Amino acid sequence: MRSAAENAVYFQQCGQLLNILSNAKRLQVVLTLANGEQSVTHLAHEVNMSQSALSQHLAKMREAGVVRTRRQGLVVYYRLVMPEFIGLLKEVVLYLEANSKKA
Repeated sequence: MRSAAENAVYFQQCGQLLNILSNAKRLQVVLTLANGEQSVTHLAHEVNMSQSALSQHLAKMREAGVVRTRRQGLVVYYRLVMPEFIGLLKEVVLYLEANSKKA
């Protein structure tokens, strides 16, 4: 069982993660990276964003520990730090799709 202080830290971390993922574009980036590591150029094309706008989102995601980078020459690649989280996100998407059809 966690102490009150440990719970406070835990809930703060959960809140920070959910805050990062509450942005539609960042969520789209996460779901796109679920297919595997991608270069910034390819990722920008996939999520229909400029590289500069995407870089701002990726910086926040990297700071929150959602993604990691790998550099190969001049190309920067991004990958998810916690791929097991994707199953949960896909369930949320399926839930929303199912409920939007009921409305």
